Amino acid sequence: VLSRIPFRGLQKFLNAENRIYEYGFKAYDAYLDRHGRQSQRKDLLTKIMRVNPDSKEAGGLSDYEVGVEVSNSIIAATNATGITLTYIFWELACHPEWQDKLREEFKGVETDSVGREGAVWYKDIATLPVLNAVVNEVMRKIPAFPASLPRMPSAGGAVIDGVFVPANVIVSAQCYTLHRHSVTFPSPDSFSPDRWLDTHNGTDTMRDLFVPFSRGLRNCMGQNLALMELKIVTAAVLKRYTVSVGKAMRGDEMEMRDHFVLMPKAGRCELVFESVRKT
Repeated sequence: VLSRIPFRGLQKFLNAENRIYEYGFKAYDAYLDRHGRQSQRKDLLTKIMRVNPDSKEAGGLSDYEVGVEVSNSIIAATNATGITLTYIFWELACHPEWQDKLREEFKGVETDSVGREGAVWYKDIATLPVLNAVVNEVMRKIPAFPASLPRMPSAGGAVIDGVFVPANVIVSAQCYTLHRHSVTFPSPDSFSPDRWLDTHNGTDTMRDLFVPFSRGLRNCMGQNLALMELKIVTAAVLKRYTVSVGKAMRGDEMEMRDHFVLMPKAGRCELVFESVRKT
């Protein structure tokens, strides 16, 4: 019914998925035009594409399937990064003392204002301990993908933590639960970046249970890009603005709702950004 309503904004919204897939197919075609099918590049596409698009060689995906994978990567990165940034600024608005700590850390970071809207260079912020602690703590407390990602053991089954699991049995461990292991993460529902600072980026057990990008062969292939985006945006914004909670917002409206990708219960997050006062 909605597809028949002659309202341009609604039709644009309903056609968003098609536009994303169209962009993914065009991006893959552009890649083939630049590099061909037999380049020596060490990237993901060379590992999954077919050298001969008309064959059905073992392990190779068709051009259509590769185009779909490229498009899916765009969707996944946009949702996860956007939601995580939303909760980073929400937590910082609720805990302004961490804004002060971050700005103190950013004092030695130069801002490149030439064509980059005041952004910072990632090399200058990649290893900043307070920034790393804040980003890690938000991803621990509010992971963008909180639910289980099902897996199955290969033929013959597998032994997991001393328990034999037969083949074709679905197993999973959701990161929401792992991130709230109270022995490893005391007061797990609190926002405590200090837990990462006091342990020099986490104990072995903390890092073992910290899986916002999943773990193993099927973990997020875009995690390095995601971390780069999260840190650059957080640094660029906080160097220029303070952030506070909007007057109409209540804390319970930011409770998590799992739609595979996390969403705030209210479907919105109202924050106020004001220019930092220069001293």
